[in-house]
Amino acid sequence: MDPQQLTVVSAAIADKRQLSFDYAKANGDTARRLVEPYGLVDTGRRWYLVAWDVDREDWRTFRADRIASLPVERRKYSPRPLPANDLADYVQRSVTRSPYRYDVVVRLHAPLGEVAAVVGPQLASLSDDGGNATLLRAGWDSLAQPAAHLASLGMDFEIIAPEEFKDYARTMAARLGKAAGTRVLQAEAPPQ
Repeated sequence: MDPQQLTVVSAAIADKRQLSFDYAKANGDTARRLVEPYGLVDTGRRWYLVAWDVDREDWRTFRADRIASLPVERRKYSPRPLPANDLADYVQRSVTRSPYRYDVVVRLHAPLGEVAAVVGPQLASLSDDGGNATLLRAGWDSLAQPAAHLASLGMDFEIIAPEEFKDYARTMAARLGKAAGTRVLQAEAPPQ
């Protein structure tokens, strides 16, 4: 985050003042946003602003590197209850799951520490599932991405949700088995 932007945002949080700024969407389009800022969270890779979006009347997380103009302070606002007690956890859940088409949940047959060493917090949320198992939750726009990523970890895992991911894995297993010259159960073509 630009130091000047950081100063303006931090001051607005402390003074409880609305901010307006141009925000670049993932597709490159920009839109003017009016927000009530509540906190800045460093995820290790990026800074995120947690704010109440006045026009959308909902909580939002904004990637600081997509704030495309110097924020401008506006009028004071009355604080509202936060969306979570732990804003860092809220941001992690927001950026790893909610904006995606599929909410993938798998159980990896490996201890939490081992999984955490190869799966960063910007990719998924991890939790201990007892002994030698770890639950991984992450959002993805396509099922091919988590299938390839999970297979590349070299750890056994089972798919818990969604059902479409189980279907996709069955289809890919059949396709890979056929490619390797092994007869396996046939399945329909995977979704794109």
